[in-house]
Amino acid sequence: SKVQHLLRMYGSQLTPSLTNADHTIDSTITRIATGITEAGRQQATLGLHIGGLGLRRLTDIATSAELAAKLTSRPKIQEICQALTTAGLMPQNHLTSYLDEKVYELQQKLAAQLDQTEARQLPELTQQITRRAQNEWEHLRHGTSITVPQPLPPWQRLSQNTHEHDPTLHRDPDDQSPCTTNKAQHLLCQLVDNTKARNLYQDLQNQEAIGDIDRINELRHPRVSHQWTHHIEPTSGTVLPPDIYRDAIRHRLGCQFLPEATSCHCCGKLLDVRCTHAGCCAQQDRHGHYRHRNTTSLTWTQHRRTWTSTHP
Repeated sequence: SKVQHLLRMYGSQLTPSLTNADHTIDSTITRIATGITEAGRQQATLGLHIGGLGLRRLTDIATSAELAAKLTSRPKIQEICQALTTAGLMPQNHLTSYLDEKVYELQQKLAAQLDQTEARQLPELTQQITRRAQNEWEHLRHGTSITVPQPLPPWQRLSQNTHEHDPTLHRDPDDQSPCTTNKAQHLLCQLVDNTKARNLYQDLQNQEAIGDIDRINELRHPRVSHQWTHHIEPTSGTVLPPDIYRDAIRHRLGCQFLPEATSCHCCGKLLDVRCTHAGCCAQQDRHGHYRHRNTTSLTWTQHRRTWTSTHP
């Protein structure tokens, strides 16, 4: 998008304008997810893989976007500069020296956004991105392709009894797979997400909001699928109705549904203001089975319909 290109070119210089855009995004989230808390707003700005909605604030990703563009474009710029120097049109290392200074400046600025844990990972990650970008450029110059191991399909990953993270998100310092600007930006944004998630956890612990911590931990489980959050185009298959989709988003962000806690009319247990109990209500029917089995069966049926319609 145009915004993405602007961030990659001038991200660190657009802070005032980006702040106004972030306020607009925050107000939109508040209007859609009624009953949202401040913790919910922070959660929404995190990546999907750690329990958020991927609605990152532009001020958070501006530096990452510009740094990713500088790192991945350096091999091509360096070769162009060498050609211009050979032709006598540019002093040697004139532009590359400026680019290296800009990269260092952006690294320092990004490190200031991070906790110490992520800040220590940043130099290694930038070196990895540089190596992979150089490797990709060499293959492009010689007209060869890079063999990349394909990640397992979701249904195979779910069938394995493992808690390993999605291999597509794994950061291997020796990985020689292609590193596009999008991929580099994604890797750098993960560091920002980790710092923001740690701060969010600390705030929730200070508030003794154990329920919110458990909810986010469940969303961060590697076997949890988040594809439904961006599967909203009816022409591509079965989708959730708008009102149900909105309620699902509100549940994900821990929004308040009721003005006060009340008794569940099905089982008599406490129905909290966030309606968390609605996901595990267990009233027995006349056959001695818990009624939530019916809900589970219906949910699984709808899930299979949605999955097969989007993944033939």
